[in-house]
Amino acid sequence: FARAMDIQTLRLRFIEYQPQPVNCLAFCDIGNGSRLAVSRADSSIEIWATANGENYYKDLFIPGRSDVSIEALVWSRNRLFSAGLTGCIHEWSLDLRCPTTTLDSCAGPVWCMCANSDQSMLAAGCEEGQVRLLEILSDGLCHVRGLDKQEGRILSLAWHPSGEFIITGGADGTIRKYDVTCGRSILRITLERYGSQSTLVWSVKCLSDGTIVSADSCGKVNFWNGVHGTLSRSFHSHKADTLAIAVSAKEDAVYVSGIDPKILRLQKLEEEKSWVVAGDVCFHTHDVRCLAVSKSGVLVSGGIDTNIMMCPTASFARDSRTEYPPFANSASRFIVAPGGNVLMYQAPTELKLWQVGSNELESLSSAGGLGAALPTSVMEIKAKGPLHIMSSAISSDASFVALCNVQEMWLYKVDVLGHVPRAEVVWKSRIACYKMQFTPDSRELVLATIGTKGILVLSLIDVGLNSEPSQLDLAQQKKGKGDMVFTDIEISPTGEFMAAVTSKKRMYLYSLKSRCLISKVPHLDVQPVVFCFDPLGTSLFLFSGENRELFKYSFADEHLSSMGSTALKSRYKGRKKLMLPNQIIVLSAMESLFAVYDNDCLVIIRGSSGYDGGDIAAGKKRKLQQCLRYQLMFDYQVLLFVALFSQNRLITVERPIEAILKGLPPTFARNRYGT
Repeated sequence: FARAMDIQTLRLRFIEYQPQPVNCLAFCDIGNGSRLAVSRADSSIEIWATANGENYYKDLFIPGRSDVSIEALVWSRNRLFSAGLTGCIHEWSLDLRCPTTTLDSCAGPVWCMCANSDQSMLAAGCEEGQVRLLEILSDGLCHVRGLDKQEGRILSLAWHPSGEFIITGGADGTIRKYDVTCGRSILRITLERYGSQSTLVWSVKCLSDGTIVSADSCGKVNFWNGVHGTLSRSFHSHKADTLAIAVSAKEDAVYVSGIDPKILRLQKLEEEKSWVVAGDVCFHTHDVRCLAVSKSGVLVSGGIDTNIMMCPTASFARDSRTEYPPFANSASRFIVAPGGNVLMYQAPTELKLWQVGSNELESLSSAGGLGAALPTSVMEIKAKGPLHIMSSAISSDASFVALCNVQEMWLYKVDVLGHVPRAEVVWKSRIACYKMQFTPDSRELVLATIGTKGILVLSLIDVGLNSEPSQLDLAQQKKGKGDMVFTDIEISPTGEFMAAVTSKKRMYLYSLKSRCLISKVPHLDVQPVVFCFDPLGTSLFLFSGENRELFKYSFADEHLSSMGSTALKSRYKGRKKLMLPNQIIVLSAMESLFAVYDNDCLVIIRGSSGYDGGDIAAGKKRKLQQCLRYQLMFDYQVLLFVALFSQNRLITVERPIEAILKGLPPTFARNRYGT
């Protein structure tokens, strides 16, 4: 790896990237796999997917809004619904990244929401103390009725598995049981008060035998008889508020979390018909706001510390967790313009540009100190309206900048090298894009659009407000199967080819010169997969994050071959983290030298020269001659972005974990060692 050690690099740690806390979690089980919906404090939504029920990857991302909060997420027959403090209930289109149905609750802000067992109805708990019932139709939602009002807001609710009753927990310190048929309260349980304030019922669940489980602001978990309202069992589980409850699919285990970052497991003893404490773990450092359990037996937790933790329920006490940090796909927020020595960072509501000088570089083999001078901030471009930025791009010579949200996009002509930096809108359109990228010669802008327009190409020569982009011919690829949704694109360094990835993770290779399809890249069953072109634009390299295998797709032969695998899997398993690669970078195609990285590790990989792997396209995979040589570099803290400016210039963007923790609320204060 001598050549890799000679590469000059600039390590940047001043960019204020702040991940957001987790607000809600919701599972959707599909066959052998499942999908996990995650909402964060900035109202953004992430969809994590898995095909084998074990290794999850971020499948898609929906940007948030500055004027919206999401307090509840619910799946119903593979349809996603959300609700929040705006008082509206939304159904989301995962392809369009925006709501397709919006319905007012008619009872103020929504604090909680739940679907019945057959997923035909939603119940929403509102600020005005009323539960609103909504029917899920094939084309939207419809109000059915409202249950009797109660005093104070409804903080939590749950359906009985039979669908005949609804249990609510309120801010007035009561638990109520409603008959769905008549809409009246048939049982009321009042929790004891401490001081002048009512006890808050943060979460409730209802088991098949009628038992009601509640979590409250006194740090208790209570089991109630659902017929008479008497207390069956009580656990003082936490030193502060208990916030969330999750029940296993067999209803033999209950998981509880709270402000005290402990997750407690309560086990049911079938012989004695009672509940006992079966263990506890501390996966997080801050409040654990939400819990969810999949039908396959995976417990997932999230909260203030922004991490998502997953653990099989069968090995809960053995601490066999897997950590999913919030930095997956963070590389998409950073873009470099080598021709202008400019680095661009996409914040939720603005773009920030810095100019990087050549005298600010250091050796990668050094101990990790910073350069003597920091890049200079040259420009900030703020997005219009409350919608967060969906995608952005900067041309290679830093003369154009483009950004879009889920409704419209803007193209700016910028001057970052002048005495007074300027940005002028030269084109805008009601087009939203999953991704946009300029060609290397800065003559065209390629758009992977949201909707039915497919891939558009905008010429930047004499571009104006009335310019119209041309559509890439996808007729050869469709073959009567309907429009394909392209969610990712990558243009070769020569500007001749473009790789496009569909929402089904199928990859196609196009010629930008002839505007036609060249070939279909053989599909890899493992996800996630990151890819890049070689510098000459004659082949495509792919790296699988699940089995840590490197592949090469040759344009001339039109086949995908394995270049070998690494032994990274066991190394990452021991660290209780899965590798979610952000990018793969070709450091030297002649020497088969690559760089792959995730949030805390940079991996330098050297492939075997003249290596002849298996032909994946033909279904033949020869036995690997040897594993790839690799070197792990853990000198970095949270590694967000790595890019090659030129042949011997590398730039890395880091965010120290101490800086991230400073941006979060403080942890639960407790005395230690008798103080």
